[in-house]
Amino acid sequence: MNGYWLCGCCGTGNAGRASCAACGTSSPTATPAALAATALRDAAAARAAQRQEAARGNHHLAAHLGAVMDAHLDDALALSCLTPPKTHEATPVHTYAASDDRHTGSASHSDPPRAS
Repeated sequence: MNGYWLCGCCGTGNAGRASCAACGTSSPTATPAALAATALRDAAAARAAQRQEAARGNHHLAAHLGAVMDAHLDDALALSCLTPPKTHEATPVHTYAASDDRHTGSASHSDPPRAS
């Protein structure tokens, strides 16, 4: 999600996110994959803030940020389940020409006659 959009719910401007940074409302053009990526970035930001607050000695806030990180990871997992898996294009199957006898195992016309 690279575009800039205004949240229709709270009016906050958002850039590079699939959901509003202030209220969590999804962008009108967001896909499950983009929402999952945003949730992963938010989980990483919560983890960084958790480590910073723990280093400052604010363990109550650090514990809360751990729950926030877990919620974002849960969202990312749920949204990734909604995203269809990427599939590879089917490899073309080799077909033999009508005059090709290899697939039947019979001798071709150029083989020498067999001795009886």
